[in-house]
Amino acid sequence: MTEYHLIDGERVALTPAEAAAFKRPPTPPAIVEVKAECRRRILLVMTEDKQRNTLAAGQTAVMQYGADPANWPVDLQQQQAEASAAWAIIVQLRARSDAIEAMNPIPLDFRDDAYWTQAA
Repeated sequence: MTEYHLIDGERVALTPAEAAAFKRPPTPPAIVEVKAECRRRILLVMTEDKQRNTLAAGQTAVMQYGADPANWPVDLQQQQAEASAAWAIIVQLRARSDAIEAMNPIPLDFRDDAYWTQAA
C-alpha cells in the first residue's frame, strides 16, 4: 500500500524507504504491563477467592491440628498438597516476571508463553 504525505501542499507518494523513515519504532512495554500479565497468569492458576479460601483453610488446620500437615485429616492434607503445587507455579511465574522486567528493552512479545515457561 502506497503511503502519501503532504509536501508543500501537494500529496506526494513515498517510496518504501521514505515511508519507513517516517514510522516510529514501537514503544517497549512498561513494567506495569508485565506485572499485569503475571497477575493474569497467577489468577489462571488460582483465583483470588481460591487463594483466600486456601489461606483460611490452612490457618484453620494449623490451629486445630498443629503445623505439621502429617497430623491433619487426609482431606486437608490433599488440599495442602494442591495448594503447595499451585504456590510453586505462582513462585515460578513471579520469578519469570522479575526476569522479563529486568530485560532492556522488554520484548514486544513478552506475553508469549515462551517467556513464561522458561526455567527461572
